[in-house]
Amino acid sequence: MKTELTLEQSRTLVGRGVHSEKASKVAWQITTDSHGKPFTKELMKQSWHHGISHKGGIQRVGLTHIDEKPIFTLTDLLEILPKEIRIDNKDCFLNIPFNNKVALATYMGSDDKNCLKFEHCELGNEELIDNLYNLMLWVIDNGYLKLEEK
Repeated sequence: MKTELTLEQSRTLVGRGVHSEKASKVAWQITTDSHGKPFTKELMKQSWHHGISHKGGIQRVGLTHIDEKPIFTLTDLLEILPKEIRIDNKDCFLNIPFNNKVALATYMGSDDKNCLKFEHCELGNEELIDNLYNLMLWVIDNGYLKLEEK
């Protein structure tokens, strides 16, 4: 079971206004040295001798730049998604029904009717986190999630 979004999916959420601090995991990406040269094993050996300092989300290990990249988890998405939204004057609640081993993330009304069309879900996608990601994109695109001001 997949429990984390990909780096690209996480980057998309941040790009759409979800604050990176809401991600509970971080990936470290080694980019280039301070002179723009590609990172190599030789530079890595030189870098570790210079120690580590941290400032503003970017670490410098000697000549090497290590960038923090947020990774959102299943728990993060469940915490961020609104538990209740109002669609067409109807109160709708976050719901994750399981059907044939597929978890569809959606919003349901108190009458047990789906408030959404399944256009936000890729049918056949068995990973709950991917369905939650698609729902998150729908929620953002339709203005149901209060985002951090940039």
